[in-house]
Amino acid sequence: VLSYARDLKGFSRFMIESGVLDPAKVNRTNVMAYVYELQKQNKAGATVSRNIASIRSFFQFLQKKGVVADNPAADLEYPKLRKSLPKYLTLDQSAALLKAVSGQNQERDYAILMLFLSCGIRRSELVGLNLSDIYEDRIRVVGKGNKERFVYFGTACRKAIDAYLPIRKKMVLSDNRALFGSRNSNRISTDAVHALVKKAFLKAGLDKKQPDLGLALRQVNEKFADLNLDERSYITAAAVRVDKRVGTLRYVIAGHNAPILLKTEEGIHEIESPA
Repeated sequence: VLSYARDLKGFSRFMIESGVLDPAKVNRTNVMAYVYELQKQNKAGATVSRNIASIRSFFQFLQKKGVVADNPAADLEYPKLRKSLPKYLTLDQSAALLKAVSGQNQERDYAILMLFLSCGIRRSELVGLNLSDIYEDRIRVVGKGNKERFVYFGTACRKAIDAYLPIRKKMVLSDNRALFGSRNSNRISTDAVHALVKKAFLKAGLDKKQPDLGLALRQVNEKFADLNLDERSYITAAAVRVDKRVGTLRYVIAGHNAPILLKTEEGIHEIESPA
């Protein structure tokens, strides 16, 4: 609501400065001039798109009220948004993050971070995990659209889960199916997960803007899906970056007997193997 009000305030000021005081006299050219002014101010594409949406919604409202006959922003195109590269954790950062876990819920928080790093699942998917979703070397995840899938994990993640399960079995939750519980005896919430991850990030001295812990691994899984690789061999942690020397994506993968691979136009090549 605040953004909507701020957008309309800026647009109204621009129209007044342009000598257009009656909303019914605002035309498409006026709106395009305002968009151009935002772009001249180097506003982000998302900000420009939001302003267009705000203006369009405002004139839709005026149309319904009979104040204006036409919507001058009705067919205005949104600017193409530049897709920025997501932040990733390096392998060293992943290790530092895990070492930073401490406190009363150390076993639980460590297992949560290991699942993020190992399985690349979303926060909502982690919160929805039940005890019955844990198998020997994989978890059953219910994702978007209520679609189920199995995701494998390595021995390090298995040990983290095993260290937490005896503590969990002593807990009685309002939803006792839940894998992870909170201090108020409920299923852990997405906000609580966000808070514990942020706490670990700050303690580890990492960037306050949290990278997507699972995105890197999800992309690796998607890229390698057609290669029929054994997921368990590279499931512990992952980082993806652009290798400028060859101009291609380099997939750095760590796990049980995991090689480091480089993708080029000629295919996937092993760069080095772990000691």
